[in-house]
Amino acid sequence: MLKNSENSYGTIAKVFHWLLFVMLTFSIVAGNFLASMPKGTEKLQAAGMHKSFGAVFLMLILLRLAWRLINVVPKEPEGTPAIQSKMAHAMHWVLYGLMFFQPISGILMSQAAGYPVSFFGLFEFPVFLDKAPSL
Repeated sequence: MLKNSENSYGTIAKVFHWLLFVMLTFSIVAGNFLASMPKGTEKLQAAGMHKSFGAVFLMLILLRLAWRLINVVPKEPEGTPAIQSKMAHAMHWVLYGLMFFQPISGILMSQAAGYPVSFFGLFEFPVFLDKAPSL
């Protein structure tokens, strides 16, 4: 079943979940590796790839959010305390916010450092911030 039902998440929601999990994990590891690289051409190329995959991540999280908004969300298991249900619901939205703001902060950080953000060399993102090293 592709779509969610009242009892379980569908295949599309599960694929979004695991794909974004893997991409986020890889992005964190790659970002830490990138920070330890010496300055040079290789680091600039790796940073460009990191930014491009961040843009893919941003697009996927927007698609995942849209999919969640147009699909039914499975019911809580019978007997779930109301406070637990509300906390789980709130935590899901906090995680959506964090997943959305992570690539946005990377784009803004790169632009504040004076570096453009391109999508695999095909096009550059609009500049939201002028170079501001103090940021």
